Amino acid sequence: LDLFAYSLHQSHGYLFLGKAETARPTKASFDLVNKKWKIYRCLGSPLAFPAQPAANHASVPNGPREQRVRNGGQPPITYDATAADTDITQLRRINETVFRYLTAGVVIIDRSYRILTINAAARRLLGIRDIAYDQDFLHTVRGLPYQGVRTAIDLAFRERTTTTLNDLELDQTAVGSGRYIDLTIMTMQIEAGAPDLAVMTVVDTTEAVQVKKRLEAVQREQAELVRELSAANKRFSDINKELQDANEELQAANEELMLTQEELQATNEEFEATNEELQATNEELETNNEELQATNEELQTTNDELTARTLELHHLTRLNTEEQFHLAELIDRFPYYVMVVDVANLTIHAINPGYVVLLGKREVIGQPLSEFFSGSDLEKLIAAVRQVADTGKPITTAPMSVRAAEYGGQPDDQFIHSIIPIHNVDDPKPQRLFIYTEKA
Repeated sequence: LDLFAYSLHQSHGYLFLGKAETARPTKASFDLVNKKWKIYRCLGSPLAFPAQPAANHASVPNGPREQRVRNGGQPPITYDATAADTDITQLRRINETVFRYLTAGVVIIDRSYRILTINAAARRLLGIRDIAYDQDFLHTVRGLPYQGVRTAIDLAFRERTTTTLNDLELDQTAVGSGRYIDLTIMTMQIEAGAPDLAVMTVVDTTEAVQVKKRLEAVQREQAELVRELSAANKRFSDINKELQDANEELQAANEELMLTQEELQATNEEFEATNEELQATNEELETNNEELQATNEELQTTNDELTARTLELHHLTRLNTEEQFHLAELIDRFPYYVMVVDVANLTIHAINPGYVVLLGKREVIGQPLSEFFSGSDLEKLIAAVRQVADTGKPITTAPMSVRAAEYGGQPDDQFIHSIIPIHNVDDPKPQRLFIYTEKA
């Protein structure tokens, strides 16, 4: 029927059908002339704008036609009907060709939402298979959101504006495609006094919407990755700062340990020198071999303890405090009378428990030697101390009548004093003296 209407509408031709054939329900294209003989007159092509009734052509064939319009009481305007029909015919041919081959879907409806014209692209996009051209657009296309599309059409007719509904999702259950379309609605009026029509263009945006959704998903994933990366960078920055601080602390500790190692090495050398001197003394005093052998064994044990202490000092971080601590511990463990004297003013820096037993509760730390010792050879002892402080070489005195002031033994008891200098790493001159006292 569409092809018949397309062929006959230019001359308002007639269609003669058989008994079992009918032109209904396409009332927009054909008008019944004789029901018995099934004769229909073509009113217009469904792919063009609605045609005017053909009665005027039948009454005045090939003659002028008057068109009456209301124009504020002005007299009716007349024009050449032949030229106007020719222009309308050409315009309809152009419209039919455009509608037929246009890639975008086009639907023309009236104010009652009835479909007057629809091209193949619109039928494909909207999922319309069979249609009568007087059907309701809103009920024919079931995949569209009914209320939103109807509101947009009413707005276009009422305000005569172009309305566009972007990215409308067709109902998958109704259409079965899951597509998206852009629907543009604009009003049009073919001739003065003719009813208002609306042209709706349908453009498939499924691929664009899918790309947009994929892009939004990618952007969300990217934003999440950026947040995770930012948090990871912050954690790495904090860890890096902690590692940098730990590295600086380790570097400082390493420097302190190196200094400690150097001082311990010097101390070890001093102890080795002391051991050699003790061995020399052992050779000289062969007559008292048993006592000196016991002393040598005790010194060897002390040396082993000092060696073990030297290994522990590698892990200490504070140089001066720990050196004094271990030195004091060494003095406390020494089995005989031992003291440490400051060279600067010859004052007592530390004493071992042996001297504490002799002196009772008397406080002697920081006191000069003259307050601590007594006897006739006190000046000789002080001179020997000054000699070691000046030369840096150890001295073992001859038996002297010099003893602790609170010594409770015999008045004629003699004591031997071994004076050993204690050097710093960077100063060959001793800062302190190690005095080991034993009874002669």
